[in-house]
Amino acid sequence: MHNVKWRLSRLGPCIPGLLSMLFFCSCATTPPPSGHSPKPALPADTSFNKGAGRGNPLLLTLRLEGGEKLLFGVDTGCHGTCLDKSLEPKLGKRLSSTIGVYGYYGLSWEHVYHAPALYLGTTRLVTSDRIFTDDLRTKSWFGRPIMGILGMDCLKHYCLQLDFDAGTIHFLDPDELKTNELGKAFPLLFDTDAARIHADIFGVQDACVGLDTGDSSDGALRAGLFNREVKKQKPLLTNQWKWPDGTLFARFPETDFGGETYTNLRLHKCPLIMSFTDARYNIGLQFLARHLVTFNFPKQMMYLQQRSVGPLPDGMAELKEALGYVNDQPPTDLNARFESLAKQKPGGRLFLDAGEFLQNVKRQGQLPGWLKNDTGEAKIWLDPDVAFEWEHTIQPGDYPLTQTLTVFKKGDTAMYSYTVVKPSPDAPWQLQRAWKAAPNGHILKDYPIQ
Repeated sequence: MHNVKWRLSRLGPCIPGLLSMLFFCSCATTPPPSGHSPKPALPADTSFNKGAGRGNPLLLTLRLEGGEKLLFGVDTGCHGTCLDKSLEPKLGKRLSSTIGVYGYYGLSWEHVYHAPALYLGTTRLVTSDRIFTDDLRTKSWFGRPIMGILGMDCLKHYCLQLDFDAGTIHFLDPDELKTNELGKAFPLLFDTDAARIHADIFGVQDACVGLDTGDSSDGALRAGLFNREVKKQKPLLTNQWKWPDGTLFARFPETDFGGETYTNLRLHKCPLIMSFTDARYNIGLQFLARHLVTFNFPKQMMYLQQRSVGPLPDGMAELKEALGYVNDQPPTDLNARFESLAKQKPGGRLFLDAGEFLQNVKRQGQLPGWLKNDTGEAKIWLDPDVAFEWEHTIQPGDYPLTQTLTVFKKGDTAMYSYTVVKPSPDAPWQLQRAWKAAPNGHILKDYPIQ
């Protein structure tokens, strides 16, 4: 999600003044849970998506009290837990409204509700008594719809170990760690928007570094250092990737962090709004994934056991080779090759079924935003989760399945997106959500679903 975020409640006409006070005053601290608080029940070891740390966010499936499953991103850069605004009818009376300041996406209007019970497996998670809602469609780049963000209000209660090789998150007893086996220790700092550490990075001694698992890249550098390192290192790739707000990316050959050497880092220049935070740098999920990561939030310690100098293999080279890419350029018949390859993969067939369902809806003249005779093409998203999960045979416990497909109308720059759901193996696909968005992802129109 890339959500370094503040929230300002009930601001009304005084927003500019309060923003100035926020930006130029030190952040208030958010202490970890008291040592006298009872320990929360620990969920069982849980698998997360294989693309996490390989260019995609870390995703977990949580469920509500009634059993409804929701896909959540895990974000140490997000102060509070957030749900998609489509879930507001299930949350009861709205308590207030607030301005969310997203470092990479600007301002966002959010609503505040009493927090519902959230479960990981059979274990209820500890969260704040308040939850925020936002339009999470604008905070995602990939086909599976995220319905929530699990923030620090929850994570700070747990000792979490992220094993990216196994694709597993372990919940550990914070008092029973064998710390000599966990790698280099970093004391954790807590404030209103993120967990942070002090470490040496890019030659800067004892830098204040934000920990942002919502950032799918290796992290971020302040503009001055970013520009300096671009001139110094001559990155492998720069000025070719841009975030929706114009943020620039570069792939740096090498750097030292915490006394260890790392190579091939995909970093971006911090947007201006983030330059007012205390952290001068951020490390993201792709960098953390080079380690066995242990966040002992109750004891305010993080441990990094380096497992890889470079980024983890993401399966993309093999996927592109199978699709006939040459010099990273797609073949002219990419769509046909994509369909042919998907038919050969256990998990690919269902993706094609979702597309065929939408085509049938269009033929009947019932696809929102499209006339029966409109022509266009679907957008093919290639990402590490596609590379890994097509090899996965869908199990009964994986249902309901959800997929968001994006299509482009001929002569129209807008993106038309459709979320479809398959509740069970024998149930047909259903259209759940439809909307039109600008090229930068800004929602232009929501279509009613009949």
